[in-house]
Amino acid sequence: MKIICDKDVITSAVSGVSKAVSSKAAMPVLEGIYVKASGSVATFIGYDLSIAIKTTVEADVREEGGIIINARLFSDFLRSARQSVSITTDEKNNVKLASGSAEISIAGRSISEFPEIPEVEDKNSVSMEYDMFKKMVNQTVFATAVEDNNQLFKGVNFEFRENMIRLVGIDGKRLAIRNEKVINEKELSFIVPAKTLTELVRLTSDDAETVDITLDRNHVSFFAGGFTVISRLIYGDYVKYETIIPQEREIEIRVNVRDFINAIERVSLMITERVKSPVRIALRDNTINFRCISEVGVATDSIECENNSESAIVLGFNNKYMLDALKATDCDEVKMEFISPIKPIKITPLEGDDFIFIVMPVQVELEQ
Repeated sequence: MKIICDKDVITSAVSGVSKAVSSKAAMPVLEGIYVKASGSVATFIGYDLSIAIKTTVEADVREEGGIIINARLFSDFLRSARQSVSITTDEKNNVKLASGSAEISIAGRSISEFPEIPEVEDKNSVSMEYDMFKKMVNQTVFATAVEDNNQLFKGVNFEFRENMIRLVGIDGKRLAIRNEKVINEKELSFIVPAKTLTELVRLTSDDAETVDITLDRNHVSFFAGGFTVISRLIYGDYVKYETIIPQEREIEIRVNVRDFINAIERVSLMITERVKSPVRIALRDNTINFRCISEVGVATDSIECENNSESAIVLGFNNKYMLDALKATDCDEVKMEFISPIKPIKITPLEGDDFIFIVMPVQVELEQ
């Protein structure tokens, strides 16, 4: 095989597919990038047995063929390349990478060693505006679990209903729901690993206009910005999250998001990786008083809000969970609803239900 490719084009391709390459794979071949040249294009694939990322780019193909190239060495060489890059292989799977006067020779692997990439049958497919998709993912994936024995908590639930799309993330301590009205007639529901969605959003350029989603029984594929991401689905019946959403409220406030975030961050100076403590708020009239006590010390702050009731409340919450939710709102102001110190805190837009964020409270001393 021999190909010549534009430096920026090949660097983008290798950087993207490398996100699905494991640096310490059980199978050494999975530490490499699959490269295949045919016609006038080159295909690059990274695969870790759970996620595959694939892209095809234009190339000057002098000789067709395929090879597996170590991802780390490939990426390091491209990082210092200054001109177009050539890849040349021989019958013994030796690889020569060259750019200008720079050249390295390394051992490659036969493409026959590479595991078969799942083919997603086009049984169900939908398209979405990429900007909308990215925003919906970012506003739900934060509420999924990173480490949990329950795999359902590690994924985002996609629900396609008549003229509506809903994404849901939950980890047992918080819930994020994102709704969007669209023209849609399909009824679909499936769970995608949060890791897959995070990698897709990271590698896809904001210039992408649409994302094409293809689904079969076991896998899902996303195509956006020139990259295809293929992932296993998470099996199981999703959590009955609707029962967690409060249907009543005792107190409703309107608050500036940035003010609330800043106050939490200031009192969170008392919290470290080693020293944990909840943030306590006391709401009375139109003032919210913040307080955090730990072995580090004591921090207090206060902000103003618009309180639509005469009730007062004192409760605590995990600072990170509340910050994640507030930062995901993408709003200047939000509504926050409270029932009691032990009932879920609900965050929504001032109008509509584009998002619903739920944060479970933490027990605190009421008279700190």
